Amino acid sequence: MPHYGVLRHLRSRPATADLPVIVLTAKGDEDSEVRVFEYGASDFLTKPFRLRALSARSPRASTCCSAARAVSRVREPRDGTTTKIVAGVVDVVVLRRVGRAWRVLTLQRAAGVRSTGAWEIVHGSIEPRETPVQAALRELREETGFAPERLYSITTNPFYLSRSDTIQVAVVFAAVVTSAKFTLGTEHSRAKWETFAAARKRLAWPRTHDLLRQVAWILREGDAGAVEDVLRSG
Repeated sequence: MPHYGVLRHLRSRPATADLPVIVLTAKGDEDSEVRVFEYGASDFLTKPFRLRALSARSPRASTCCSAARAVSRVREPRDGTTTKIVAGVVDVVVLRRVGRAWRVLTLQRAAGVRSTGAWEIVHGSIEPRETPVQAALRELREETGFAPERLYSITTNPFYLSRSDTIQVAVVFAAVVTSAKFTLGTEHSRAKWETFAAARKRLAWPRTHDLLRQVAWILREGDAGAVEDVLRSG
């Protein structure tokens, strides 16, 4: 069975749905890497590989699957209230390097959708049986057409939704892309590449302003430096 079929089979069975899977392959192109994550891989290594690199990725794969299990759980408070805490969404800061500086992609919400006219970053729900990494890659592709060169896990952001009486926890990523050309989905009417400072002035949500400061600090040298091995998610 091809490895895509194996991944699909493992993720479809309750007994193996959360099993950590690291794909070892000779196919090092971007499409293959994105595809294995879409089918449920926990991590990805191209051949030839070093044993130390594989060993370093093993705990990350296990952590990723633990996060996926956490995402699927909804915690009921013990005091009898109905408010729930749900880790059910992802935020993705899309970045492009211009010289020694970063540009951030801001997107304006289209007519007829939530928060019409507001400027935001990539945002969306984690679907059933998706890990946060898989959700981030899917939302990025659907909203901008991009497949990232690099993906970093940054932080988590809680916020309250009164209409569902839930405290949502957004798992936050930064996606580095190489092209300036984006393809917008139906949720957005236009987008702009901007500096961190300009993006903070434009974006609607204050929590995103703080997030951009974290991203700017973590990736100030072009990558995550000494913590690259911890924060790199793809």
